[in-house]
Amino acid sequence: MIETERLILRPPILEDLDAFTKMRGNFERSKYAGGGLDPAGAWTKFMTWVGAWQMYGFGMFSVIEKSTGDWIGNIGPVNMFDWVGQEFGWALIESADGKGYAQEAAKAALKWCFDNLPFDEYVHSISPENPASSKLAERIGAKFIGEVVLPPPYEGQIDHQWKSFRS
Repeated sequence: MIETERLILRPPILEDLDAFTKMRGNFERSKYAGGGLDPAGAWTKFMTWVGAWQMYGFGMFSVIEKSTGDWIGNIGPVNMFDWVGQEFGWALIESADGKGYAQEAAKAALKWCFDNLPFDEYVHSISPENPASSKLAERIGAKFIGEVVLPPPYEGQIDHQWKSFRS
C-alpha cells in the first residue's frame, strides 16, 4: 500500500469492481485506456490485474480518495503480452479531473516501482489524440521518445511513446 497526502494506492479488491466497471463502461472516456468495456470485458480486465498481483507480485494499483474512501481510478505497471516495454499506465474517473490526483498518484506509484521492481524504465504508450496524458507524462518526468506501432491486440495503432527512467 502507498499513501500520499490525499490518496491511498493499493492492489485492487473485489469491492473496486463496480466502480471500475462503471469507469470502463464510459466508452468515450476509456478510448485511450485500451477502449471501453462492457461488464464482461471489465470483469476480465479487472481479474487480469488481480491475477498480475498474484503471479508477478505487482500490477495496477487502485487509487482511493482518502477523504471519501471512494475508488477513483487505477495507476501503475501493466503486464501486457509481448508489449513494447514494461508499461505504466493510468485512468481516473471524470470527477477526479483537475485535482492533481493523477500526478500525485503517478509520482508515488512510479517511485514505488523503481524502489521495488527490477525495471530501469517504464513506457507510457499514449495516443497522439490524448494531450492530457502526454502532459501528465511530462509532469512526472517522462521523456518523449517518439512514435511506436503497437503490437496485438492494437496492431497498426500508432502511439507516442514516453519513458520514465530510474534516476
